[in-house]
Amino acid sequence: MSAIKKADQDKDLVVFDQMLAEVTKKDEEVKDEPASDDTAGNTAEPPPWPTGKPPIVLNSSRIWLARGSLTPEGEIQIKNITGRPVNDLNLTVVFYDHTTKTRNGTVTLPVATPTSPAFEANAARSLYFSCPNIVKSDHQLAVLILWKGRFLRELPVVKVN
Repeated sequence: MSAIKKADQDKDLVVFDQMLAEVTKKDEEVKDEPASDDTAGNTAEPPPWPTGKPPIVLNSSRIWLARGSLTPEGEIQIKNITGRPVNDLNLTVVFYDHTTKTRNGTVTLPVATPTSPAFEANAARSLYFSCPNIVKSDHQLAVLILWKGRFLRELPVVKVN
């Protein structure tokens, strides 16, 4: 082996040993530091929720028009998916008649308001509602769920005998 190659290898080994010593020193410093509350995994706060995305997801729904009834009613179950409490949330339920292509009533569902308890993170909540107007039972009916005027879901009204 030539003297130049041997000198280069020795130089590389010295540099490698210095880098290894620095890394080892940093690892020991990290081990010696006490764990702070900010670095604990459970106390980390989730990132802020994007303002354009609905903070809930619809888990289940049941919308019906009972025989002999003139107003449809329903129940939906929603879940908070933001990872943090929601303090101001309203959903709008629009009763829609597909036969005549018209709205047949609107109801606002206050899920959480600044004066009410917050809708806790990952919590589920059931909401009951009924149509404020009389409908024709032989028409094809649906319910539209809106959040801040944005369409979330359309649900059919089931006619129960």
